[in-house]
Amino acid sequence: GIPAGTSFEDLPEDWLCPLCGVGKEDFSPIEE
Repeated sequence: GIPAGTSFEDLPEDWLCPLCGVGKEDFSPIEE
């Protein structure tokens, strides 16, 4: 697993969202 607090940039390139199965390349930043 991935430790809590890991930044998004530090996730492995082959990481997939455990809820929806989407890869990192399909995420986009949002403004807070």
